[in-house]
Amino acid sequence: LAVFMVWAWAFDMIVWKKFHINYPFIFHFNTRRMVRYQNVFEYAASLTLLWTVSAFIYTLYAVRAPGFEWLTRVSWQVQPLVLLGVFLIVFILFQVKSRWWLSRTLLAIVCSPFSPVEYRHFFLADQLVSVSLVLVDMEYTLCYFLHDSWSSNATCGIADLYIHPIIVSLPNWWRFLQCIKRWYDTDDRFMLINAGKYSTSFFVATFAALKSAYGDSPWLILWAISIFISTSYAFCWDITRDWSLGSPKHYMLRETLIYPRPMYYFAMVSNLIMRFMWTLTLSPAALGIFK
Repeated sequence: LAVFMVWAWAFDMIVWKKFHINYPFIFHFNTRRMVRYQNVFEYAASLTLLWTVSAFIYTLYAVRAPGFEWLTRVSWQVQPLVLLGVFLIVFILFQVKSRWWLSRTLLAIVCSPFSPVEYRHFFLADQLVSVSLVLVDMEYTLCYFLHDSWSSNATCGIADLYIHPIIVSLPNWWRFLQCIKRWYDTDDRFMLINAGKYSTSFFVATFAALKSAYGDSPWLILWAISIFISTSYAFCWDITRDWSLGSPKHYMLRETLIYPRPMYYFAMVSNLIMRFMWTLTLSPAALGIFK
């Protein structure tokens, strides 16, 4: 999913360029050292190739393919660690070229609300919210390779019930703090409403963990209610505030449109579906994921 997001970022840059959206100004890119969409495609292709080769080698190792038995003599921990090392090298090269734009922005997000909050911090934090389940994967992978893979006493899975709700809620917590910071700086009360949107995810993750630990009743009902509220809240905010759509006079759209009209209707319907599916990712324990 992380590799897919690199591809998506490259395609976003093409769309922004085509529709004359000044994204270098919006994201505070250094125009002299800015990474172009061609560069992002190169990095995405490199990461995809690395992942594909790694998956192919692992398949040969797992099935003990004829002629590749020598792979079994290599410690199985070596391959993912080598892949991680190469990924880090590619990431560092990307950061050097962009003057550490991504690293600096991520650091500002983690330091919320003690750092200035700009649009690029909002945007990137929302991307983290969308892939919160990836953070759970990263936590388990890190725990596994640092401890369980070298020990006969597996402990990573035992702590998942308590750690996963915290990890999936972290991006929403950062966005919640960003909204509070913007309200404090600008006295914009809509930021408090936006903060409320992100706070609903805390209840989803909490009730999902309680459902998994103590059974369905009454946590199943509370979990379902929290999912409905969180999905509806986020969908209404997206349509009316983030996209400024929903005007009855303009067929539920708005007066000024940048993209073709069907794209907006498609985005509205798909947003509702994906909002619901995303809310479920806040509940890995309740859905039986990672068990």
